[in-house]
Amino acid sequence: MFDIGFSEILLLLVIGLIVLGPERLPRVARTMGAYLGKARRAFEQVRREINQEIDATEFRKTWQQSMLTANKTLREIEEDARRAALGTSAAPESMKAAAPDIGDKTRSVKPSSPTALPPERKGEN
Repeated sequence: MFDIGFSEILLLLVIGLIVLGPERLPRVARTMGAYLGKARRAFEQVRREINQEIDATEFRKTWQQSMLTANKTLREIEEDARRAALGTSAAPESMKAAAPDIGDKTRSVKPSSPTALPPERKGEN
């Protein structure tokens, strides 16, 4: 914090001894130490509160981004469900973005015939 060496501290003690005298110097040193301790604790408390506020702000931003992503995904799912309920043949936007060359070809796949099933499952259909 301060760049004070041993020689500066010794000089301050000698000046304090001359000005205050040997009776009052220990009491003044204790009082000054107590005030410095209070100032340090207050500074640390302010620093902790600032760090907590920064952490809370970062958490709030992350939470908001997560909520936006979740809402977007939910809207896409709702839109896909509406399309499926209405029976539209258009592929959802998310599928078009992921595989643009597929398009409506996914609807043209027909179920396989019963003979294509494995032998142990032929009679279960």
